Amino acid sequence: MRNEFTAIIERDENGYIAFCPEIPRANGQGKTQEEARGSLAESIALILEDRREEGLRRIKEVIDRVLAKHYGFTDEELDSITNYDIKYRMGWGGET
Repeated sequence: MRNEFTAIIERDENGYIAFCPEIPRANGQGKTQEEARGSLAESIALILEDRREEGLRRIKEVIDRVLAKHYGFTDEELDSITNYDIKYRMGWGGET
C-alpha cells in the first residue's frame, strides 16, 4: 500500500525545511530540497510506525480484557498465550 502526503518545503538561511500538514510533528531539513524531502519521508515513516505499534498495543489490551472477563484467562496465561490456546479455550477446536 502506498501513502501520499503533502510536503511543504521552504528555504531558510541554512538550506531547506520541510513539513507535512497531515501528520503533526513530521518535519525534515536538508541542504537541498531533495535532502529535506528525504528527511521528511523518514520522519513520516517513524511516526506512522509508532502509531501502528501503539494501535497494536491497544488492541492487545482490549483482547486481553475480553479473554480475562469472558473466558477466565489469568494474567500469567495472557502473557504466554498462543493462537492455539485461544481457539481451544473458546471452543473453536484445536486447529491452528
